[in-house]
Amino acid sequence: MVPPDPGFARATALRATLDPVATGDEEDPSFTGSPRPDLLDAHLDHVAALAGEYAQRAGLPLDVVASIRWAARLHDIGKADPTFQVWLHGGDEIAARFGDRLAKSVLPWQSRAAVQAARARAGYPEGQRHELVGLHMIQASDTLLSRIVTDGADPELV
Repeated sequence: MVPPDPGFARATALRATLDPVATGDEEDPSFTGSPRPDLLDAHLDHVAALAGEYAQRAGLPLDVVASIRWAARLHDIGKADPTFQVWLHGGDEIAARFGDRLAKSVLPWQSRAAVQAARARAGYPEGQRHELVGLHMIQASDTLLSRIVTDGADPELV
């Protein structure tokens, strides 16, 4: 019998800490819902702090720690896309434009039909991934790339 991997247990606990109630729609894994509001800026700050702390405690070089912090801070930045925000706000353009930027939707997250209807109202293309949108946003921002380098991080690693 293989002994339990303590790294797996820590990774599982970390995942629960970062996102304890998220559920991805089986047909559209880019969508995550939550029974409580989860604001994008707070989510990105929390993940960056946690990832940076783990990287630092692991004794990684400073440039790698900085790169991990930036990668964590930007991992969901594609969710800032206005169309994705309309989707997370249930297809409500007014709420998306004037409300808080969400990391997770407050839609009835158990309902695949509600998720699909909100995506259709938002006009968010089926199969489009917020991660790829985020990558494009990052690569298109010379200002952000300059900040990443100034902070001592490696933009290629980020």
